[in-house]
Amino acid sequence: MIIIIAVIIIGIIIKFFLDRDKMIENQVDIHGGMKEKYKDLIEGLRQNYSPQFCEIKRDYLHFRLVFGSRTAANFYITEQFNEVKIEWLLQIDGPFENRKLFWTFPQGLVQNKMVDKIEIDIEKLIKNISL
Repeated sequence: MIIIIAVIIIGIIIKFFLDRDKMIENQVDIHGGMKEKYKDLIEGLRQNYSPQFCEIKRDYLHFRLVFGSRTAANFYITEQFNEVKIEWLLQIDGPFENRKLFWTFPQGLVQNKMVDKIEIDIEKLIKNISL
């Protein structure tokens, strides 16, 4: 009985990884990878700063925008089943705490709409920090 359960669990795990690999192939690889697929999103978020690409994988991209010597904005883009998850981390040296925001967008949403939503949310957060 235990062997049957173990075989079923192993089969489920293998199927998950095969499905995930096929998802990455269909959602990312055919577009030239994460950097190429999300180039409009990256361009829209960079705000005239040069992005520093810290890590690029098949389903994950991390880039950083540095504002002077004490502040940096990190963006983490993760490809998931039929959606993309974006995390923003503002790192500020000094008396302020780091800030985080998260978004999840459906696969295929126009990247300019993602940029608009992200910029609005970041602006709201920055205004609250300034008060």
